[in-house]
Amino acid sequence: MADILFSADAEAGHKIVDFDGLCALYHRRSGMTHLLAEPAPQIIMALAGKSLGLAGLLAELGLDDSAGNRAALAARLDELGEAGLVSRA
Repeated sequence: MADILFSADAEAGHKIVDFDGLCALYHRRSGMTHLLAEPAPQIIMALAGKSLGLAGLLAELGLDDSAGNRAALAARLDELGEAGLVSRA
């Protein structure tokens, strides 16, 4: 089975402002602002303008490709997908 690929709008599609451990992300395409905690902004920026599977995204984030990291990342990707910030390519 092929790895599912995930993507996010290119960096120009977001405006991120940090606030003491949280960040506000303005998503230009939807016109919505989202308040996010780590690692959501890092995931979005790692996927900006790219299509990556779980293994590639873990490597991009500098994380080990372990079952625990895969499960945690998949859960974050589902949440970001529901918010419209990440899509399956």
